[in-house]
Parts: sequence; structure tokens; C-alpha cells
Amino acid sequence: MVGVGLSENFSVYTTLPDGLNFAANLGGDYDPDVGASSRQYNLIANIGHDDGGSFVQPNLGDHNVYDENVDVERMPDHSVDSHVNQERVDSELSCDDEHEDNNDDDNDGVGISDFDEMYNEQCRENTSQHDEVSIPPAPHMPTDGPYRLRPIISFFSMAYAEIPVDSSDVPYQGGIVVNPELNEGLKGWTNFGDAKIEQGESYDGNKYIVASKRKQSFHSFAQTFNVQKEKLYTFSAWLQVSHGNADIAAIFKTKSGYETAGWVTAQKGCWSMLKGGLVVNASGPAQLYFESKNQEVDILADSISLQPFTHEEWKSHQQQSIEKFRKTRVKFQAVDQHGQPISNATVSIKQLRGGFPLGCAINQNILQNPAYQNWWSSRFKHTVFENELKWYSNEKNRGSEDYSVADALVNFAQSRGAQIRGHNVFWDDPKYQPYWVGGLSSNDLWAAANKRVYSVVNRYKGKLFHWDVVNENLHFNFFESKLGNNASNIFYQKTNQYDGSTVPFLNEYNTIEESGDGAVSASKYLQKIGELRRNGYNGPLGIGLEGHFTNANLPYIRSSIDTLASARLPIWVTELDVAPGPNQATYLDQILRELKSHKAVQGIIIWAAWSPGGCYRMCLTDNNFRNLPTGNVVDNFRNKLAHVDDLPGTTDSNGFFETSLFHGEYEAKISHPKGVAFSKLPKINVVAKEEEARDVYRFTINV
Repeated sequence: MVGVGLSENFSVYTTLPDGLNFAANLGGDYDPDVGASSRQYNLIANIGHDDGGSFVQPNLGDHNVYDENVDVERMPDHSVDSHVNQERVDSELSCDDEHEDNNDDDNDGVGISDFDEMYNEQCRENTSQHDEVSIPPAPHMPTDGPYRLRPIISFFSMAYAEIPVDSSDVPYQGGIVVNPELNEGLKGWTNFGDAKIEQGESYDGNKYIVASKRKQSFHSFAQTFNVQKEKLYTFSAWLQVSHGNADIAAIFKTKSGYETAGWVTAQKGCWSMLKGGLVVNASGPAQLYFESKNQEVDILADSISLQPFTHEEWKSHQQQSIEKFRKTRVKFQAVDQHGQPISNATVSIKQLRGGFPLGCAINQNILQNPAYQNWWSSRFKHTVFENELKWYSNEKNRGSEDYSVADALVNFAQSRGAQIRGHNVFWDDPKYQPYWVGGLSSNDLWAAANKRVYSVVNRYKGKLFHWDVVNENLHFNFFESKLGNNASNIFYQKTNQYDGSTVPFLNEYNTIEESGDGAVSASKYLQKIGELRRNGYNGPLGIGLEGHFTNANLPYIRSSIDTLASARLPIWVTELDVAPGPNQATYLDQILRELKSHKAVQGIIIWAAWSPGGCYRMCLTDNNFRNLPTGNVVDNFRNKLAHVDDLPGTTDSNGFFETSLFHGEYEAKISHPKGVAFSKLPKINVVAKEEEARDVYRFTINV
């Protein structure tokens, strides 16, 4: 059996008869030069998946037929026997074992055992034994055996399979890295600082590089590249340490400073994959090295890859992903009252509601400002309140609660048909507590906190679709320091207990924005989720990524979301903005496109609540509610989510017209070519389908 994981947040075990060789095409062009030994198995398949990320067999040629005048007809399924099981493998793990999938179909929670197994420092032993393909288990150490999970690469997509370590399977064949698999001694590699570097070799001949006798955090091995300002670079490496575990960063020393490409928690006994990316401010030499604050460990590395892409190549892949994950093929047919096809009929379609949530924060300034209300309401159906649901706003003085402003905002949003994120029950930053909280004893703080969670969650029960329960509890630990390490866990349990219809979220900044902030890397975020699960919270959970950007490191954004997507939890970008500067609008446009192209991202909220004195960091309008350049970017983004390239269209000789529509709710109309009559379908829901499946809508025109 071959374990394969995809960066687009789905993975699959597929059984293959021994000796069968597939070609890989995981979202782009497969590079035949990557190579494969006689025992390497690459996979090409149309793999369906439900909203929860679990695997379903693809129904190729499966069409649902909707008749405007009759009940819905469903054509029979024609499934292909692809031997696809609904097992999964975490795409970010280097060693894997079989286990039960305890996730539910709503993609809102993962069982305790899932995280105990999946996120144990992102690494574990493979103990699987399979009949159809005899592949030995992955080893504990490079010296323990000839097999381990290694990457299979296609254009912008990465999969993993248990294959012989001597296969030429390094991502993009290492890209511009010299000697990426260390098969040529230390060629291309030098010391960085004062460390002993040498080539390691397992009993079966697999080779890797080792940095030992490290005296400083940055002492390791290095390689220098010529990088270009206009390129985007994806980076990956397999890492291990000599004992225990340690956080390791891949860093590039450039002309303008130090750029972190990514982080991983590596450990003894198993290879862990560091996946990241970078952009640089100036062309010139860049020296790659690895850094760990744990100076006691030796650092081991193998299969190191650095691959440049042009912006045109990157945009091309984004568009492929958008077409694949955000749109669905839909077919319309026009027939007369006798069931005969009508050719050259005109098809027009109007989107009534988009399927990809894009919202914008509001604050109390909107309540008495009709111009603000009109501007906002004409654009958004999702929102969050800037400060009005925070504890320091609702209970400024102990025991005196005031929800009047929050109530008014809830009523306003509901009157405009908007869904509301709850932000937040608690904030773990000590600076943002009600002034009276800091001096409370542990017992008094427990009493006040329990009252807070009961009060606010019950008050808005059923009115919110998310709750940020303990905001920024990777960066900060106010409640843990006062109430014990299990405080967050208790608050999540209580929130879910009081309102089971609202998904509790974690919410953090810099996980996708700043590669240098290792405290909240994607790897650390997964560990935080695992901590909640191990401490007993097994309810629904979501991943909130604030998205307060200064620049646009698109490869790092993508790699971080890839890693987080392995949790198979809802992912939202909750507070998107870009710092002021000459590139603010450009960066916003690039980031929005990158987020839309990633299947795992379920929605975006822009952090641009308006105030007369200005916004937090980014406004979309001036004080007269005329769009700024950032507002134009958002409007263009919205329009693209509703745009249909080939409409109005005309039916062919069989009465059919086919197009690709963004997910959402539509109204469709087909007019007779002679203008004598038309048929209208007032509501069409276009949702994600398996790759070859599509809906057919039949319109009867009486002539």
C-alpha cells in the first residue's frame, strides 16, 4: 500500500498491484524528470472529497438533472473502482501509521485519538503491513531501514509515499540546490558558524548531512544561491535531531537581512518535513542555513529543495486551483413542450449570493451613519465586530454588564441578512483585560471568567456562527498563568456546552503573515490544537488566521495553510488587512487571490471597520465612502467571484449550453431564439462537485 497526501487538504491510501506504475498529476504538470525507481508509485486519479475532507470514490460522468417543470431527476451513478479507501495520512508527517478516522462529516472537529496520533511532534513510526504492495515499514532512524515517507512532486503540489530512499524523489529534484540528497558527499555544502559537518549514511546506503558540536543556535550547514527579487521560492527539507526534539528554522541570509523560510519541530527517530517559502527584497546571493535554539542537538537533513517560480507561473497555478475548487461545471438544456431540443436559445445567469464568504468588520459607527450602512450592506453578508463583543467593552466595571451596543450591532447585521463571527469571549493578552481583572485572586478570576462565558455565549446563542473563545493563546497566556494550563480547554468546553450551534475558534496572528515568528508557526498551531484535544476538549473547533500583513510572502502563506489543512478543521482568515505603504493595494490583491486559490480556506473577513479618525490599519473608503485603492481591490475580488466568462451564451444543436460557475446561488433564464417565449429557474445552488460530476438543468419553453 502507498500512502499519498496532497497539499490541497486531502489524502488517500490506494492499493496497487505490485509492479503497477502510475504517473502523478496533482494539480499541475507532472515532471517526468523527477524519476521513479521500479518500486516508486506515483498516483493519478480524480479523487472526490466531501466537505469534511474524507475520501469518497469519484463518480465519473455522474450528472444530476434538474427540470424546471418537473421534479428533480437523478441519473444513476457510474463509479470507477479506483481502490480508494477512506483512510487518510497526514500530509505533513514523515512517518505514519494506520488509525481510525474519527472526524465527522461537518469538518468541525477531530477526535482526541486523531491528534494523539497525528500531531505527536508531526512524526511517528509506520507500522502498517499491506498485502498488495510489499513495502517495509518506515524506520526510526536513517540507519534503521531503507524506507521512509518521501515526497512525490508535481507542479506546486506535493505528495508522499513509502518508497526506497535511493529513489530520485527530492522535490523538483532539489530545484536549484546542489547535491540535494547528499549523494555526492558534501559537495555544495559548507559550515555556517562553528559546527562540524559530515555526511551520514544508513546501512542501505542512504545519505544525509549532519551538523554536530554546535556552540550557537545558528551553527549548522549552509549553501549559497543567487536569488532574484522578482521570483517566488518554495522550500522544503526533511529534518531530524540526534535526541529529544527541537524547533528548527530554515533561514536565508540575504543582502537585505535574514529571511525565515519555515519551521518544524524535529525529533529523534523520525524524519519531519519542513515546508515553507520566501520572497526577497533584492537580487543577489542568499545563504541557506538551519537554526535551533537547542544547541545540544545535532541537526540532520536530507532531500532539500529550493524551487523558483515566476509570478506568471504562480498565477497560472492559482487559476487552476480556483477552477478546480471554487467553481463547478453546470449544463443547461432548452427543450420545447414536446421535449425536442431548442438550438440557439439565449442563456443568461445572475448570481444572487456568492458561495465563498467574504465579509468586513464593522463597529458602532455604522449604527447612525446611513452612508456607511449603504456602502457596507451592498457588499457584504458576513461580519465581525471590531471591539464591541470584547470583555472590556461589555463589563467595564466589575459586575456591571452592558451589551447595548453589541445588541444594536447584532440587530443591524441580522436586518441586512449578514452572518456574524463572535470576537471574542476572552483575550489571552494581559494588556486587553478589563482594568479590574488583573488584581483578582485565582478564585475571584475563576468566578468572573465563568460568569463572562456564561453571560455572553448564552446571550447570543444561535446568533453567531463562530466564537473566538480564547484569542491569541499561542502568543499569550494570561489566563493560563492565573488559572492553570487547562484554562483554555475549560473555556472551549463551556462555550460549546452553552451554544452547540456555534463553532469555537482559535485565532492567532503571524501564522501566515510573518515567517520569523516561530511561536505561532503552522507547526506550533497544530501542537496547540493537539494540546486542547489531549486536555479533553473534543468538540468542534476552527482555525482562525488573523492575517495582519506587512508584505506578501505568497509561498509561505501557501505552505503554512497546507500544513494547517492537515488538521481538516475549518480555516478562516478572520482579520485581513495590509499595513499602510505604497504597495498596500497590490499586496492586498495578491493575498486575496492566494487565499481564494487554496481549497482549505473557507472564508475571509476583512479588518477594515470605519471610524472618522481612520481605521485600525487599512480603510477601504474615505470619510465620504468613496472607494480607496484597497476598496477597489475588494470590489474587483467580489466581482470576480460572481463573474461568468461566457455569458450570455447560446445552446448548441442538442439544446445544451455548458459553463463553469463559482459556487453560490443563481437565477437562470433561457430565451427562445425568436424571442417568443422564455423559461426561468429562480434559484440554482451551485456547490462543489466531484471533478467530473455536474448538474444538468432542463428548461421547457412552450412555443
